[in-house]
Amino acid sequence: MQLSTQIVGDPSEFDFRHRLLNLISFIGLALCLFIAVSSHRLIEIELTLALYTTFVLTSLGYVFSRFFRNTTIAYTLFYVVTVFGVVSNYIYGAGHKGTSLFWLFTATVLITLGSPKAWIKYIVAGLITMFLILFYIDINYPNIIVSSYENDSQFYADLTISIVVGLIFCGLGIYLFAKQSDKEKDEVEKKSIELKKQRDEFEKLNEEKLKLLSIISHDF
Repeated sequence: MQLSTQIVGDPSEFDFRHRLLNLISFIGLALCLFIAVSSHRLIEIELTLALYTTFVLTSLGYVFSRFFRNTTIAYTLFYVVTVFGVVSNYIYGAGHKGTSLFWLFTATVLITLGSPKAWIKYIVAGLITMFLILFYIDINYPNIIVSSYENDSQFYADLTISIVVGLIFCGLGIYLFAKQSDKEKDEVEKKSIELKKQRDEFEKLNEEKLKLLSIISHDF
């Protein structure tokens, strides 16, 4: 069994949307773990703990989706993790002066790829509303926002890591989504061609049957 199949599940057992949820959850937990491990010396302990908490919740979401096949709990954990992660990063990451806007963009892309189509517009609208509320708090109650950067070097290091890692994971998610979509489309077209072929053969047999009945009827 290929590694990708072990991660997202066998196509014969999971539908496309479920496998996509498994993939996005796995990308999310890998992303959280990587950032927590690579940036723990650059950020405050509160933000590090928030990242590890996000990693644990995302891991639980992946386990429920991949192994227990409970998408309801998985989706719920996924959205809770997104809100918790963005809010934590905003409050402990210098607010609008930090990397929160970029991570909101990353979360929106991943959620858009992994959510049911009917939910996407509501989820995106909710994330944007949440960010506007945080921005309002940041402007009017700046004492709530904590800057975890001791100097500009830490900020630029965090920004560089965030951009590079975020773009890699977003790109990976989009690539795999597009690849899987093309594969599903090819399978549908293949089945459509097979059905058309079967229908043509059936019509041909039906014509021959009618012709044979016509000959027999004429002989009688």
